[in-house]
Amino acid sequence: MHFIPNLLTIIRIIAVPFLVVLMDVASRSDAGGLFFGSYDKNLALFVFILASITDFWDGKIARRYQFVTTFGKIFDPVADKLLVGSALIMLMSYPSDFGTPIVPGWLVVAILARETIIMGIRTAAANQGLIITARDGGKWKTGFQVAGIIALMFGDVDILNLHYPFCGTRFFGLTCLYISLYFSLLSFVEYSVIFYANYRKPLNNHES
Repeated sequence: MHFIPNLLTIIRIIAVPFLVVLMDVASRSDAGGLFFGSYDKNLALFVFILASITDFWDGKIARRYQFVTTFGKIFDPVADKLLVGSALIMLMSYPSDFGTPIVPGWLVVAILARETIIMGIRTAAANQGLIITARDGGKWKTGFQVAGIIALMFGDVDILNLHYPFCGTRFFGLTCLYISLYFSLLSFVEYSVIFYANYRKPLNNHES
């Protein structure tokens, strides 16, 4: 059973291209989708929720049965970033009722910039044989991001051929993303302090 958490992580990575394709065709079609008519957005939401559930279970199983592996420590956060980042980018192609993207571009850039910098810090630490595991602030960040994305996607789906423009879900979704940005900055500071205090190497005399 030790391979199950890693398998769930791999499944989450594989789900990303399917999510991107579904969200892309749904946003470009006046009918709401190309593959399954107006249900492409529903399927995209389903894929995202299913992939997010694998994130919960792979971590839960790994911790409960001590199936913690180097692969899981490295690729679990990578899978999370791929899933969330892809969904946020594709949501920018979803128009709101005001004709603007449903997610502000600057917010997506800020979130992805943080993720890129953290990946750099983790890579630098790994080069010294040290792996920085996810912090509590990072977990809260991911939780609010997932909740926000689900709310934003749910606010534009079709159920039983009836369109439900849940106006409140856009406000709730954006609120969750703004809260996640706070935790992103908080965890960024935490990662930076840990790296600086424990893994910083002194500069060589020949370096400037």
